[in-house]
Amino acid sequence: MIDHIETVSVFQNYTKNYNEALKDIDRKILHTFRVAKAAEMIAEGLELGSDDIDLAWFLGIVHDMGRFEEILGTCRDRFTDAPMAGDEIMACVYAHQCVPRKLAKSVFDNTITYCCMAFDLQLKVTRTIVKEQGYLLKILQKGENEKQIEQLRITRAEIEKAWGLKL
Repeated sequence: MIDHIETVSVFQNYTKNYNEALKDIDRKILHTFRVAKAAEMIAEGLELGSDDIDLAWFLGIVHDMGRFEEILGTCRDRFTDAPMAGDEIMACVYAHQCVPRKLAKSVFDNTITYCCMAFDLQLKVTRTIVKEQGYLLKILQKGENEKQIEQLRITRAEIEKAWGLKL
């Protein structure tokens, strides 16, 4: 059995090395706990044993540990600004596939790439959690120009088609 209290304590000690006042660090911490809860819910929905449910929760806690350094570093520096996603990115949308990371050249490409991860969600319980959280829908509604808005509309429609349900 995994000690949730001890795990949270260790995680909090790890994250206190970062400036929690930074909006991105605070968001990453909240994201970690949401993922842990979602993993636990998925494991429960699959009717796994208590040890496996604990393990799913624990893996949710540790799934992004190294990403804290990216927030403090220059992880976004490799992206350019672009008015719309590239053709290769949109081809993945139409094919209902995740986008290989190397294809993302702009911040907006990265946005579409993130949304396309939804195509890999196979379990109904996982799709339901994503829908109920509403974060994917928020991202799909954040275009900065007409071209981006249209590409996000297409991406949303393709996700809904793949999932067989409305976001």
